[in-house]
Formats: sequence, structure tokens, C-alpha cells
Amino acid sequence: MLRIRDIVIMWRYKNMATYPATIIRYRHTAGLLGIFGGTLGLHNFYLGKRDLAMIQLLITILGSLLFGLGALVTFIWGIVEGVQILTRQTTTDGDGQPIADPDFNQVNGKSKIIAGVLGIFLGSYGVHNFYLGYTSKAIAQLLLTTLGSIIGVGPIIAVIWSVIEGVQILSGSIKADADGNPLIDPANNGTMTKSKTAAGLLAMFFGTLGIHNFYLGNTGKGVAQLLITTLGSCLIVGPIVTIVWSYYEGIGILSGRVTMDAEGRELIPD
Repeated sequence: MLRIRDIVIMWRYKNMATYPATIIRYRHTAGLLGIFGGTLGLHNFYLGKRDLAMIQLLITILGSLLFGLGALVTFIWGIVEGVQILTRQTTTDGDGQPIADPDFNQVNGKSKIIAGVLGIFLGSYGVHNFYLGYTSKAIAQLLLTTLGSIIGVGPIIAVIWSVIEGVQILSGSIKADADGNPLIDPANNGTMTKSKTAAGLLAMFFGTLGIHNFYLGNTGKGVAQLLITTLGSCLIVGPIVTIVWSYYEGIGILSGRVTMDAEGRELIPD
């Protein structure tokens, strides 16, 4: 039986030869949206689970009236679901279709980029080690951050530890997960292709320094953003300009509007 959604799509694609059989949704994109945007239900909107996404969004908004408890609940909820997606415990989207895994060339392979990003941004909670299967280290980092906060230095140790591990993962010093499976690097797979997810996240978090453009090979733009941020800080408006600029580019990359690097190679939609 056709659903209203199917009829709308068919109306948009009047030529049935161009009618899309399925909408491909990627594991890494969904997982990162859950971890970084779970309070707004972004991962569930992306996966087509709109009812669940609306519940999370409403809990965050309405729950803010209860001393922010709503956002705390959905933050934890989003991280749990994000990790479940990345570790393949959640395997289908809202339409019942399998969540696509760009790591198809390696059985149970995990992404070097995802692990590194998780280590740098959420490593103090051990999220990257949970993802890689190093459960003991993950629990140690989580306990340092939570229970260690009583003596103050616990979170500091966990942050430094996790940033070091994140950099080691991205630089290739850590090469495998807990099961010995090699970490997959879509940016170094022999074709010199680069990751859409990595480029978008670099733009959103480090775009003021032009890091995403250096990564994509757009050296001129990267240098311009770096100079505007550093030299322009004397006029205060410099960093503001690069923040707006980098967020605009980051959203463009993640939404698919920017599809290629400086050499014309297509970004991997992971």
C-alpha cells in the first residue's frame, strides 16, 4: 500500500524511470548527528524517524522550563543512540531500510575519522573507546570525568588523555580496534578521496582557522580565513566574519551542496 509520502515523491518524480527506490542514509552521519545533535533529534530526523525526533525536540524545548533537565535527558539519549548506530546495534532507518555503511570494504571495520573526532570532542566520557571496543579504558575515562570531578583533577586528566588518543587515531598511531580490525580511513584509501563528514565537522569546529579548506586543498581560502581570524582579531570583527563563513561552508558540505574537493574529486558521503 502506498503511503502519502510515497505519493508525494512519485508526484515530484513524474518520470517513473527517475523515481528513487530508496533513500540512502549513512551510518556515520546518523551516529555523529545523534552524539552532537541528539538534543534536537537531528539523527532521528535524518533517519526518517520523525515521531521519535519530535519527542526529543519537545523534551529539550519544554524541559528547559524544568531547570534544563529536558536537554540533559535528550543529550544522554542522543549519545546512547549515536553510539548504538555507530556500533551497528541500530541497523535500520525509519523506513525499515538498512543504514548504509561506507566501510563495506572491511567486515566490522570502523572509521578512523569517527574514532578520532569522538576522542577529541567526547573522549573524556570514553565514547571513542566504547566505539572501538576498548571498554575498560572507556569506563576508566568515564569514571575519571564523573567521580574524579570530586577532587577536580579527574576531568582534566580524562580530557588530556582523550585528546592525545584522538590525535593518535587521526595521525595513524592507533591503527586497529579492540578486535584487531584495521581502522578505515576514507581519506587515504588509495584514491585520495576525502570525507564529507570530516570536512563538515572541521568547518563547524575549526573553520575559523581554515582547517576544512586546508583539508580539502582549498589553500587560498584556508589562508584567507586564518589571516582574517588572527589579524582581524585586532578589529574584533575578523573572527565573527570567519565564524559565519565557516558555518556556512560546513552546512553546505554536510547538506551536500559542496560535493568536491579542490582537485575535483567527489567527497565520500560517510
